[in-house]
Amino acid sequence: MKRQVKNRKTNEKRQFVKDIKNAVKWNLPRLEHDTTGVENVPREMVVKLLRLDKVATKTDPDGKHAMQTLISLGYVLRPRRYLGREYFRRDDLVQSLKAYVGA
Repeated sequence: MKRQVKNRKTNEKRQFVKDIKNAVKWNLPRLEHDTTGVENVPREMVVKLLRLDKVATKTDPDGKHAMQTLISLGYVLRPRRYLGREYFRRDDLVQSLKAYVGA
């Protein structure tokens, strides 16, 4: 029984990461277009533009966990804090997300 529970959690996590990758792949052009001419992009804006809040609506309605997963797995550099908000450098963010999805 423990093995089934462990496998289910592993499969759910694998599916979660796959859903994140699909969301990034489909919404990356929108992120690029909407942030043209901007040097730094707020973390909340990245989550909304990539629609990471739609990946797991019941467990992660804000999309914060999905974004943190990308950061902790090393696909995206950590954001910088400025006046209490977190900002990503746009060029680094777009480049790393393109490498992540293979675009």
